[in-house]
Amino acid sequence: MNRLDGLYILNLDEKIFNRKDDYMRYRREFKEGRGMKVHELKIYSKYFIDIASGIKNFEIRKNDRDFKKGDFLHLKEVENETTNYTGFGMFVKVDYIHEGLGMQEGYVCMAIHRIEMS
Repeated sequence: MNRLDGLYILNLDEKIFNRKDDYMRYRREFKEGRGMKVHELKIYSKYFIDIASGIKNFEIRKNDRDFKKGDFLHLKEVENETTNYTGFGMFVKVDYIHEGLGMQEGYVCMAIHRIEMS
């Protein structure tokens, strides 16, 4: 499996960023202008790889960030044992949120899809 090349090369609303400054500026405007959020989250390597490869298309999290459909998750890979950042990351978009039936109180299951890198 190929790793993701650049953390700041992404396609959000048909925009591609090669520079971190451009990405950060757009991210600020995106967060402020549309009401959708970009949540930065740590994720263990084993789950990160499954999402990157398309095997896993959901994420279960404590809903302490008020996740909403349409939000973006900036998933930052951490080593399974040490929780040290690996330097890899990806963006996914939340397509659906399930809470309640079958879920522990305060937790949600989010249907997600990876934002393709160009």
